[in-house]
Amino acid sequence: MNTSTRRGFLRGMAGFTLALPWLESVQLPAAEKGSAGKPAPMRYMNLFFATGWSQGGKGWMASGSGADFTLGPWLKPLEPFQDRLIQFRNVMNKPGIHVYLRNYLSGYLEGIERAKFKLPAGAPHTVDQVIADAWADQTELPCVVLGSDNPSSAIPNQDAISWRVGAAVPRIVNPAEAFDALFSGPVQRAKRRSVLDLVREQARALEVSSSAADRQRLEQYQTAIRDIERRIEQAERPRPADAWQPSLREPDMERPAGEPAELPRYQRLMLDIALLALRMDKTRVVTLMLNNESSHRQYDFLPGVKGGLHDISHGAGGPEAHGRIVQYNVELCAEFLKKCQGVDEGDGSLFDHLLLHFGSDMSDGGGHNGNDIPFLLLGGANGRLKGRRIIDGKGAFLGQANLGVLRLLGLKADRFGDVADELTI
Repeated sequence: MNTSTRRGFLRGMAGFTLALPWLESVQLPAAEKGSAGKPAPMRYMNLFFATGWSQGGKGWMASGSGADFTLGPWLKPLEPFQDRLIQFRNVMNKPGIHVYLRNYLSGYLEGIERAKFKLPAGAPHTVDQVIADAWADQTELPCVVLGSDNPSSAIPNQDAISWRVGAAVPRIVNPAEAFDALFSGPVQRAKRRSVLDLVREQARALEVSSSAADRQRLEQYQTAIRDIERRIEQAERPRPADAWQPSLREPDMERPAGEPAELPRYQRLMLDIALLALRMDKTRVVTLMLNNESSHRQYDFLPGVKGGLHDISHGAGGPEAHGRIVQYNVELCAEFLKKCQGVDEGDGSLFDHLLLHFGSDMSDGGGHNGNDIPFLLLGGANGRLKGRRIIDGKGAFLGQANLGVLRLLGLKADRFGDVADELTI
């Protein structure tokens, strides 16, 4: 195995976490319900769709004010969850161009280096990774990072919303790879240990002739190796009998064959992967990109929609086409939340224990406008989220809202990137 191949394997192991799909038609036996003896843990998930909306967001924005607001027609599938829903208005992510996708979950305002397609070296993690680190010792996998769109460019900001210290966290987009990586069992874990031993020996040999900068990089690399080892140990550690027990202990599906050709089936499969990861308590943090920036995914399964997503966001196919795609994304979100409601975890459903951030990094995808971006929070968050609200950010940056999310979840943070003042949620 050469160095580049080994590095690719390690990046995958360290950067993403994986699970199996679960189908609504598969019923939970009574023995597989979550333990009622202990309170269920809180979970966080970010569900992202690219290129924002069209038509000025008329179908997204609610009408009215206070608790009596009415969701926009695009959000009608989310009406059953309105008591656990917050819609944000006037939250910004300037300047609203594709380069600023990397700003989406970060704590930065407008001060990101414009000439580089990455967060600055030494930048803080994105909000999902901050939460994952805070909860890392509670599950086998600190965070699941998934996608249902293959890379559309060689520039990582087009295909990544999750970042650690200035580097994009790799996503997994193939369900079969997810199956193999997560449910490999003791034999595969032993193989991984042997690979890690080989990599460690090679790194030590390189240290002798490396520059100071390279030695620093090698130390970071070895830190990743130690993190993988910690995860292996966590996977083999039995859950205490008196601890909270997840609603499902073993996957109940065969290995997926790969990426389905039909986009709706593919995206629903990746959402089921995320759901199963949470049900089995493999992780408590999930990030899922439904599509990439500048994506050329076809949505011709929707009535009257022809062409690739990026072209449609710029007006191809008429003004209604982009709105239909947004509505479809909302339907996927609503289906996922309904499944979460159906998972009994003892002291409530998975929905009661989840905080879901659903949104996009820009408003008008055609004009690359970062003003008033689509941004919803949904779920119970273990009683922390007070729903049926509209929060007017009054021009606050998304980083301020991200800091508000950290504090809503109970994480202590004096500041987050450029941000010291939160948008209170």
